[in-house]
Amino acid sequence: MRNWVSKAAIAVALGGGMLAIPALGQDSPESLLPPGFGTPAPARAPAAPTPLSPPTAPAAPDTATVVTDDAPVVTGDADSDVAAADDAAEADVYRLPPPVSRPIDHVGAIGPGSSGFPADAFDGADGEYLVRLMHRLDMPIASRWVAIVLRRALLSSIPTARGLNPADWVAERALLLTRMGDVDGARMLVQAVPIDRYTPRLYAVAAQVALASADIGGLCPIADVGQSLSREPLWLMARAMCAGLSGDSSLAAALLDDARQKKRLGDLDLLLAERVSSAAIGDGKSVNIDWNSVKRLNVYRFGLATAAGVGFPGALLRTVGPQVMAWQGRAPGVPMEQRIAAARTGAAIGIFSSRDLVDLYSAQAEDTDPFAIAGTPAGLLRKAYVETDTGQRIEALEKLWKGNPRSRDGYAGRILTARAAMGIAPDESLLDKADGLIGSMLSAGLDRQAMRWWPLVAAGDETDTAEAWALLAVAAPRPMAVSEGRIKAFANRDDSVRGRHRAALLVAALAGLGRIEGRMVDDLSSRYGADLEGMDRYLRRLDEAAVAGRGGEVALLAAIGMQTEHWSGVPPRHLFHILSALRRVGREPEARMIAAEALMRS
Repeated sequence: MRNWVSKAAIAVALGGGMLAIPALGQDSPESLLPPGFGTPAPARAPAAPTPLSPPTAPAAPDTATVVTDDAPVVTGDADSDVAAADDAAEADVYRLPPPVSRPIDHVGAIGPGSSGFPADAFDGADGEYLVRLMHRLDMPIASRWVAIVLRRALLSSIPTARGLNPADWVAERALLLTRMGDVDGARMLVQAVPIDRYTPRLYAVAAQVALASADIGGLCPIADVGQSLSREPLWLMARAMCAGLSGDSSLAAALLDDARQKKRLGDLDLLLAERVSSAAIGDGKSVNIDWNSVKRLNVYRFGLATAAGVGFPGALLRTVGPQVMAWQGRAPGVPMEQRIAAARTGAAIGIFSSRDLVDLYSAQAEDTDPFAIAGTPAGLLRKAYVETDTGQRIEALEKLWKGNPRSRDGYAGRILTARAAMGIAPDESLLDKADGLIGSMLSAGLDRQAMRWWPLVAAGDETDTAEAWALLAVAAPRPMAVSEGRIKAFANRDDSVRGRHRAALLVAALAGLGRIEGRMVDDLSSRYGADLEGMDRYLRRLDEAAVAGRGGEVALLAAIGMQTEHWSGVPPRHLFHILSALRRVGREPEARMIAAEALMRS
């Protein structure tokens, strides 16, 4: 087990300088790889819970709520789009030349009104300290909702952190997003910086983002300068592939021959580049790829193979971390069955939303024979939405909830069905199904819809409704009645080690959300071993950031504290402090969803 201040998660240089591009012909650790990519994931340290992200817009009753897991809306001005269309109609002769560059000291894709963080999210924090935290963050983390809030902090329109070059600050944010699995978000940040403002660091990170998103064309504008900054063979391959894609097959062949003669890469890596470079002239299919010569996948092989439509053996896919599955889930050239499986993993780690999953299953349903769809996951999902008989709808939901929610795929099933579960009207005869329906809705942040069950749950038997009551008690938009008897009923259902840990997490969550206070906190903490007293270096840093109002730093530190494979490794004390810190910096809605996730997945 590692302490949160242990070695960095990826091999990158602190301070200035260029991120090394991997030596592609070798099977040694490569600096462009995310944690777990190409090497077994190291043992993780105990964790602390996570932050989420603010509302998109006030939701109308019985629709989406302020904490949904939907992708944030990219900021923009509708009027500017109209003006651009008008300008396009003008003759070029009447236009003034655009400025050579634009300011990059305040870069981001989302604003506070669309679930982003305010401009002062990192205000006053030392930039080098923030970068060190980013490098130490080993992805993925235990909590989906912490990942969601950290992504939103990184994507927010925020000024450059103190002491950093603006382009380097964008590079660090984009690199962490890529390591988390969010290549689309990383591309938005990188593309917001004009190429004439790139630093060596941003050139290197932009290359990783292009490879992770299988966007070989994204390497073309930066390949020449990239090669002048680094001797890494990626840049030579980028020049060869871009020459081929632009139709200059002679230059592409000459560059590939040069690399082959100088033995700059292994045979398979050269063949992948040849396949991509020749695809534009129609003979890429003649290049056969034999994966038996390599022992693992890396970011170069992933990007080129995905762009060229080359599949990976299952053994190679098992050498990468789950965040790489999120890369694969958004690649349109990947077969739909594989995309869905990858997207389910991506949803569990906070990259894909519930709507994203539903869209993928809907696309699959459109391509499926109507007579063969019944019984398939797509068919069951459709049934969960449109079947008139409530019993059959719930039956379909339960089939889609296969697997324990503590597992990634089991939790993904709950995320997938969140809005279908929302369509089940609360009924006393369905109280035995309430915890599953409520948990599914909360996995996607549908808290207001889940609260429709509160009157029935609160009036129900304390033992029978203990699970549903606990979920609603922490997730409710406003504090509800909390009694020691209810907490005891929840704790008494399971006297195992896991059950005692869950009871301690419930106490920590209620205390962190301010729903129990004073002597009640002390008594319950002592009774269930929550151990909310005491501080360590990590918790002091977290509390200091919260007191100073640095919400972005709180999000980053919350993720640092969640570096554990499962919620069973999250100390109740950490959950208490993380939820308290998030509330203090105005992220209370997300804090509630983290608390609900803690109970569902622990």
